Amino acid sequence: MLLTPIPPRHGTPFLSRPSAAADAHGALPPTLLDALREPVILFPAAEYQLARDLLSVPVPALAVECDPEGGVLVHLDGQRVPLPACPPMCLAAVAFTDEGEAAMQDALDTMPGGDAAPAVARIEPGDVMALACTVLGASSGMLRRQAGQLTSTLRSLAQLRAQHDDQQRRLAALEAFVARDNRQDFDCVFAEPPAEDGELALRLGEDANVRSLAQLLPVASRGVSAIGLHLAETPLTPDALVAIRLHSLEDGRERAAWRVPAADLRPGWQVFGLDAAITGLSRTLRLSVEVSSGTIALSLGAEQPLPAFRILGPDGVAVASRSLAFKVWAGLPGVMPPLPQLDHIEGEAGEAQGFEEVPVAADRIDVTRGREVVTLGALADDTLPCDAPEGGTAFARLRGGLPRGAMLLRATGRGRGAEFALGAGDLQEVRARAEAGAPAAPGWSGWIAADAAGLAELRLSCEPGRGAADLHILTRGADGRATPARIGGIAATVVLADAFGQGRPAAPPEAAPAPEPALPEVTAPDFRGTGFHGLEGAGERRWRWLGRQVSLAMQGVPRSAAAIEMSIVATAPGLTAGSIAATVNGMPAAVTMAGSLQDGLVARIAIPPEARRGDRSVTLGLAFGRCHQPPGDGRTLSVACTGIRAAAG
Repeated sequence: MLLTPIPPRHGTPFLSRPSAAADAHGALPPTLLDALREPVILFPAAEYQLARDLLSVPVPALAVECDPEGGVLVHLDGQRVPLPACPPMCLAAVAFTDEGEAAMQDALDTMPGGDAAPAVARIEPGDVMALACTVLGASSGMLRRQAGQLTSTLRSLAQLRAQHDDQQRRLAALEAFVARDNRQDFDCVFAEPPAEDGELALRLGEDANVRSLAQLLPVASRGVSAIGLHLAETPLTPDALVAIRLHSLEDGRERAAWRVPAADLRPGWQVFGLDAAITGLSRTLRLSVEVSSGTIALSLGAEQPLPAFRILGPDGVAVASRSLAFKVWAGLPGVMPPLPQLDHIEGEAGEAQGFEEVPVAADRIDVTRGREVVTLGALADDTLPCDAPEGGTAFARLRGGLPRGAMLLRATGRGRGAEFALGAGDLQEVRARAEAGAPAAPGWSGWIAADAAGLAELRLSCEPGRGAADLHILTRGADGRATPARIGGIAATVVLADAFGQGRPAAPPEAAPAPEPALPEVTAPDFRGTGFHGLEGAGERRWRWLGRQVSLAMQGVPRSAAAIEMSIVATAPGLTAGSIAATVNGMPAAVTMAGSLQDGLVARIAIPPEARRGDRSVTLGLAFGRCHQPPGDGRTLSVACTGIRAAAG
């Protein structure tokens, strides 16, 4: 496909000046833009008559020339348009004469990016086969270059992901350190003190005209960790119950909620703390206070000239020309505020109300097949195995899997050709319902078959007011055959008033120990991470030298693993355990060394309890204080490592 150039005069295309449209706006014609998005062939404009055979090639062909004043120009639709750079997908640059070859090379040398274009190919006019071979050869070269660029991009992406994960772990470690050592910032970022006369108060509740109110906060949400309200006096009735909620207006989310009985309130400032300082984008916050029973008196602040920041009633109309007396504290986003400075924590209540979905996390399950009972551990993806036997039903028990106050439990069964059911309470009753194929009822989900994707969404309703109980999981093959099956995503919706008066539901009790999977080992050829050098050695004795800063990744590390052991065959002079700083998933870890280089040297890095992750992955970070750089070798060497492995206590 030959894009129409300017008709030549005496063998040389001619125009007095480049396109005025291109000069005025700096924009390329749409036809040229479309051509630059595709593979193209370049040829000298002076040889337009000789380039007729390019019409047989289904690739756009651009006639170019090098103008002393206008730079590289392309002939297009009767105009000469400046070519800003070499086309990114230039398949070939062809010429038919010595003069054309020199002109084409001059254009490539002049245009930006021309050094990346293929070398100018000299072909004879009419030699379609030579032209096709040139295009095919250039196409394969371009594909190789693009494959190399893609590989480089993927490698850079993997490095960026590793760096991102490392930064995330460092941030999590920082948050844990700050929370553990009570080093959180707790700055009062706004304060509206009570009015000077001290007698201005707003009564709220049964004996007042208003039961609820709202107050817009003049601070952004990010980092907010506590709210303070000033009570003018002791609650007027001992049965008063105050519900306080904090919402972000832009997304309509409830950021925090407190329910506090009158017995826990006293005159003066009362500080209500969040579980953790608010993270994410900055939003507008609104504080709402409701008294469902009894009456309290909240202090008022100064006169408020801005109507939006006055106290608003349930109908959105201001109930006073003032704002509440309140304070706002902020800290490091995502970190819990210091408990000693809080009067009430989020979720604390004398009478919990509402619902909450609680994940049911367990790493053990008792499975009964016939008369055999085995205790199995969770799989790598935290699902629980419950394979169906041939010609029968597997009964699995999750001890304490049904929390106190649960009204609904959901789970996801996984297994093609499998049927699942959930039951609560007495095993004999559950067994009878299973054998009878009973429909769903409180305490029994009914049999649910997996869909074409091998998924079964299970729902188990429970009788209200019941205590904690075991959860029974049943599986069977749809056609009576043995079928692999597992279950995960278990979560219970609990009635807070039935579940607990304050705090959060306790985790289910741990089941009896079960065999852990084999401890993983990563040898030097399979290292994943950063900071290590190429593979050396031969046969079974192969190693990699590590640099000064190293990050190594492992997967499937079981909960029973107490340490990561690193086998060493050589070290930099003077290297000891004290010169190695280690982290596991971003948490500082102790390092000890045992053995010798002759008998086998092992560095043991303990796994801190707070470093364990639900996906059982481990990222080992190492920093060596002693390194060696051999003469003539640009590498920095610390230790030669043959592999790392997880080790039990």
